[in-house]
Amino acid sequence: MGLTVRLAEPTVADIMMLIRSFLFAASCLMAVSLGGCGALAMLTLETAPVPPEKSAFIGVWTGGPITLEILSDGTLSHTEDKGSYDSKMTVPIAAWTDDTITAGAGPFERVFSVDASPHQESEQWTMTIDGQVLTRQ
Repeated sequence: MGLTVRLAEPTVADIMMLIRSFLFAASCLMAVSLGGCGALAMLTLETAPVPPEKSAFIGVWTGGPITLEILSDGTLSHTEDKGSYDSKMTVPIAAWTDDTITAGAGPFERVFSVDASPHQESEQWTMTIDGQVLTRQ
């Protein structure tokens, strides 16, 4: 009596995910080779527009060593000055919850903690992400 393993046939969604993962990996390798030592991720993944209830997040936000830009098309750019180098990623936003923003995919996925949603203080809009207070520019 032998062991028989049957594998399910891949669906169109499985094949599309595999193609996107391959394109993502290839674009990241190209970005790193072109970008030198900077951690740069350029994606070919599709983005989804920022939902209307999250529109207050759209804009360029800065605070300390961090610049966070969220575009209406659902693209997130995060730059952080690490002293001797800058870390930068530009990725599509994958998911929103009340207290997180998940951006990117695979090894380049990052979950940002929304400690305080965008709100107006005096004449400035601020929010707190990963413990860092950011101000809209």
